[in-house]
Amino acid sequence: MGVFGQNGIDRIGSYYEKPLLTSHQYKILNAAFKKGFYKIPRQINKTELAEQFGVSKSAISESIRRIHKRLVEKYLQTE
Repeated sequence: MGVFGQNGIDRIGSYYEKPLLTSHQYKILNAAFKKGFYKIPRQINKTELAEQFGVSKSAISESIRRIHKRLVEKYLQTE
């Protein structure tokens, strides 16, 4: 057996990682994907997606940009 830390163990205890997206962001991303927002050509636009969530087009646009930012940051491992 190795000394504590030599085998990559930094601590002992429970581990919790904050979800990458909020549940609301996940719902938006999932709906956008399933309804064809990312297909070419798009099968649903931001206005239609916004209507489904009962928000404005600008609100859904901002949400999508925040979702993309988090996903890209995670993929590129930057902050």
